[in-house]
Amino acid sequence: MCEQSNLNQKQIAKEIGINQSQISRYLKGILPDIKTVVKIADYFNHSIDYMIGLIDNEEKPSKKGYNPSMFYKNYQYLLNKNNTTHYQLAKNKIVCETSLRLWKKDTLPKFEVICNIAYYLGGSVDELLGR
Repeated sequence: MCEQSNLNQKQIAKEIGINQSQISRYLKGILPDIKTVVKIADYFNHSIDYMIGLIDNEEKPSKKGYNPSMFYKNYQYLLNKNNTTHYQLAKNKIVCETSLRLWKKDTLPKFEVICNIAYYLGGSVDELLGR
């Protein structure tokens, strides 16, 4: 990531508007919060799926930023597409059973939960976030 832009972590963090420690933790494999991931992906003009290794090809996102109100709708779509339910994902410890009511109110789960949902259901983090 840093090599591609010819900038160091401190410069990238300053341009994105985050702390250098957030870049450093991300490069060590620690997933940041959703807002930070989106800022990094937008800065490098890559899909989140590509940046976290969910896909191998260097895709560009269809939109920058994210839309929290799209998550629940897109989550429901993936559940239907996979002929499964939120309860079944909770039973498999992918999601928390009680979280659904929050998601209906446009509250997003933690980023790692979104990644797990996308991976488990064969979907896209970017699509779940309305990107």
